[in-house]
Amino acid sequence: MSTVLVTGISGFVGSYVVLELLKQGYTVRGTVRLARLPAFQASALADKITLVPIDDVATGDFSEALKGVDAVIHVAAPLAGKAAPGEALQSAMEGTLNVLRQAVDAGIHKVVLTSSWGTTLDPSLEQSYEDKTFTSSDWGRATPEEVVSGKNNPMWVYLATKILAEKAAWEFADAHPELNLCTINPPFIYGPFAPGFPPPSNPQALGTNGLLYVPLTGVYPPPGFPPFFCDVRDVARAHVAALAKGGRGKRYLVSGGKFTWADAVAFIAREVPEVAGRLPEAPGEGSKVKLQLVDQERMGSGRIDVSEAERDLGMGVGEYVKWEKTVVETVRVAFDCRLFVFTQSS
Repeated sequence: MSTVLVTGISGFVGSYVVLELLKQGYTVRGTVRLARLPAFQASALADKITLVPIDDVATGDFSEALKGVDAVIHVAAPLAGKAAPGEALQSAMEGTLNVLRQAVDAGIHKVVLTSSWGTTLDPSLEQSYEDKTFTSSDWGRATPEEVVSGKNNPMWVYLATKILAEKAAWEFADAHPELNLCTINPPFIYGPFAPGFPPPSNPQALGTNGLLYVPLTGVYPPPGFPPFFCDVRDVARAHVAALAKGGRGKRYLVSGGKFTWADAVAFIAREVPEVAGRLPEAPGEGSKVKLQLVDQERMGSGRIDVSEAERDLGMGVGEYVKWEKTVVETVRVAFDCRLFVFTQSS
């Protein structure tokens, strides 16, 4: 079976990509930051994958990591709000281009890149509430000047860097026809953390799962982000399917559908009663789960066209993990990673 290099295996998506590759019989090599290396060396995964310490994907030397590799899945990317806008842009764009350049130089032509549904609309996300079908031909608009202006919030900056980094990748691919590049573009990704991997070391490492944990703080209203989601296990499945089946130059949108925060809070209260006492209470209402939230009102009738992933990758619409399973398992894993302290409901 082929050997695959995965960048950013300590991340939420990268960890599940590794598990899916191992499940399907691939030999896996993964990059990990030096600070996280000891935890991985002590984990159950140590004897199943080859670890390659690389601290900075944007400037790192991948020559040793790429030896004997047949394909690359580039997942590593800066987290939203973790770096200054200029640094985030530099890291996203140069990290992507550095991996692509060195892969091509090493004679590796198959690369699957983790991108985002957020690249199909403007970083404000306003279009996500419109009666619109998002397709692989859609692109959001953002400029480097807007990113570094300091006028936009961290989520806007994050999505803008995803747009610019993916566009840079396609420009590179156009200039290197020997490169067989495709992207996986999921919306907000939730799910339990990967078994066998070291858990997140701090709340900032939670990624988009952090959004789902906000209601557990009792804050009203929960975050007003778009309702589209994809379970991390489906995202990983799409990446691995793209290695063998992904078409050159294809952008694959994947999505498990959508849910509202009101639905999520009500479902959590019913299925995980030990956290019910922590859930937000809408002002003026007697029940903590009868919420009338802004995202409920703005749900809209938008949709994500996942037909290309279904046709090429075998990602059948009915096979995606349902939001209820994703939400409950994501909340329950909060107990295990011990990043939050929960109390019994009264």
